[in-house]
Amino acid sequence: MDPHDAFVDTSVGGATELRIHGVSGTPPESVLGHPYTDLIKGDREAGFYRRMWYGGPPEQRFGDDAGRRRREAYEWGGLTSGSGLRAFWLLLLPFMLVNLGFFMTPRPPARARALRRTADGLNRWFALTLTGTLVLAACGLAVDLVGWQCTAPGGACRTEHGTDPGWLYVFSVDWMTPADRRLAVASLLPAAVVVLLWVLGRWTWTKHERTAVPAPGDKGVTGEGLRLGERKLWNGAAAVGRLRSLHVAAGFATVALVVAWPFTAGRVAAVMVAATAVVLGGAVVLTALHPVAARIDPGESAGTGRSLSAWCTGVRWAAVAAYVAVVVLALFDRLGPEPNRAAQPELPGFAGTVAGLYLAQLALLVLLTVITVVLARLTRGDGPDALYRRALHGLAAPVVLLFGWLLAGGFAAGGSIQLARMLGTPVTAAGAAPGGRLVVPGAYWWVALGTVALAAGLVLTIGALLLVWWLRRRALDAMLRPVYGEVAERARVARFWAAADLTDRAGLAFGGLGVFATVLIVVGTFGYASDFAWPDQVHWLTTLGSWIIGGFAVGLLLLGRDVYRRPSLRRMVGVLWDVGTFWPRAIHPFAPPCYTERVIPDLIHRVADLTPGERDRVVLSGHSQGSVLAIALVLQLDAPSCRRVRLLTYGCPISRLYGRFFPAYFNATALRRVEQALTEPAGVAWCNLYRFSDPIGGPALVRQALRQLVENGERPLNHHEIDHHLWDPALGAANGDAPPIIYSHSDYFTGPAYGECLSHLTRT
Repeated sequence: MDPHDAFVDTSVGGATELRIHGVSGTPPESVLGHPYTDLIKGDREAGFYRRMWYGGPPEQRFGDDAGRRRREAYEWGGLTSGSGLRAFWLLLLPFMLVNLGFFMTPRPPARARALRRTADGLNRWFALTLTGTLVLAACGLAVDLVGWQCTAPGGACRTEHGTDPGWLYVFSVDWMTPADRRLAVASLLPAAVVVLLWVLGRWTWTKHERTAVPAPGDKGVTGEGLRLGERKLWNGAAAVGRLRSLHVAAGFATVALVVAWPFTAGRVAAVMVAATAVVLGGAVVLTALHPVAARIDPGESAGTGRSLSAWCTGVRWAAVAAYVAVVVLALFDRLGPEPNRAAQPELPGFAGTVAGLYLAQLALLVLLTVITVVLARLTRGDGPDALYRRALHGLAAPVVLLFGWLLAGGFAAGGSIQLARMLGTPVTAAGAAPGGRLVVPGAYWWVALGTVALAAGLVLTIGALLLVWWLRRRALDAMLRPVYGEVAERARVARFWAAADLTDRAGLAFGGLGVFATVLIVVGTFGYASDFAWPDQVHWLTTLGSWIIGGFAVGLLLLGRDVYRRPSLRRMVGVLWDVGTFWPRAIHPFAPPCYTERVIPDLIHRVADLTPGERDRVVLSGHSQGSVLAIALVLQLDAPSCRRVRLLTYGCPISRLYGRFFPAYFNATALRRVEQALTEPAGVAWCNLYRFSDPIGGPALVRQALRQLVENGERPLNHHEIDHHLWDPALGAANGDAPPIIYSHSDYFTGPAYGECLSHLTRT
């Protein structure tokens, strides 16, 4: 058939079902339940699609009024999937975790604003130190192990014929004999890492953060006093740009200091170190200032923001100039007299810098934990309407920061030990000796040793969760006897439901592992500070730890490559990934990009397009993460637009996950405000469908106990209520030949409840 005979309904007005998919980049054909679709607005990364028919008028499935009812899908999966960069983004997981910790931190009342801003500044410093960890790790690999130790005369890589391995040949030419030249050339690797982060950060900033956000109108009942209702939350172009400049400045300044520090006995190097230290200090001071990261409402005057942006840009270029000056002086002049390498086999000052950064991060983490405890006590707790208690009593933020820190340190330690093993024999400073031995900072050895213990703790945690699952399965098997009579069917259902129930225990397991990690950090810190040489005595354990770290990094890369090829893996990883990238880059500018800064403006504009008249309606139909986007959108709309919107959510994690871990944003007050904004005389214009077999979704406001559901059996939908439980499998679904299908988190469209809710919402 001629493609030109295709028909796409592009009209607006009337009633539109706007479906927003969840994680994993579901294609529009699956979302719309139709084999042919066409992009009518947006682009392939994030766009709006309609069903397309060939050869004649479309078969309308939405209602009898074919010209006034339609189905549309918003496909945003291209913002989080489909690119080869996704594997690289997984290696930046520590940056994403520190950004998540910021949004998990409790928000105090106005009288504690100074304390909260102090916590924000410490968070930004902590994020800056993680960038320092990455840059120092690259410096350790290239400048210390290769440039200073391995390729030096008599080093582990030097042979009679040059260098071994051969890819280090450039360091064996006579012109590279002076140490400062070798360090300058080796520093090109960490400088390239900084440039890569800079380019990627700017590229994603241009694509996402710089998307225009409409100026807020009359917020009415929805957005007043709600942090999630503030449009400035998604207006991060200037703030993210300033933070990016400061992190780039810190990266280049760090590399310059590592190269110049060994030669400070000379006047040139001493001057360069002093000048670079001033630039680095300026970046650190500016990072702590609240206006640097402050976001403003669209259309509001930037005020001091422009001058701060200029200062941040100036510091960035000063750091770049300092690094270039150090490299040029090292290559074509001399930074200073060469240190005695025999007396100090490791790069002078490097091990002390690594240890100093570790202690600074530890101090920041302790301060942030203390402040978070105070902030959690100052907030009103979970409130009388909260469906779930806050995760870890509001202390999830420092635990997430802890794991981000451990990951960053683990990557640094594992990379250094593995490269030293590839080039020679890695040893601690205490075991340094000639003959192919390469010194790795002692802090890295303790990190590798702690990794083994942490891996053992993770295995025990998984074992405890399996025990909880087994006990819960037995309890559910007995509880479901009145509902599912056949023994085999009931046991199978109990297994699925018990596995889904583990989501509610994840917070406790997460906290327990955090406590265990804290104990390891305390023990390791005291051991390292006392020069206890235990890593030398259990060398096989540190080796195992470095292999675990390396295997984890490789696993992340493979996971990023395969996650969107395998549906089961996509669902498991996609939930955690899309939760992390839902939030703006408020703390770390090199975290994986936030898709919501593109999605929310798109949806605001589209709702306005679809409802030109007062009687036009849009049903926001959101599945899983799409339901979170739909609820966040409702809180962003002005009062006139809100009156034209209806909400249908299913598999919704809004209370079960977001409400527990981000109570300052997705709390009972915010959800009740959505309920009030969508209440009509005919009932509440919000339906939320959930199943007990769903490991992700749950009720939004009211959760019935399972025993009560068993006693009540299957009831008709009450449209004066929001939450509607669906039996999974459906009652009476067994036919005696095959077990019934358990849908879990999928296929909410297939049940009659979806169509009934949709019909009700289009009539209100």
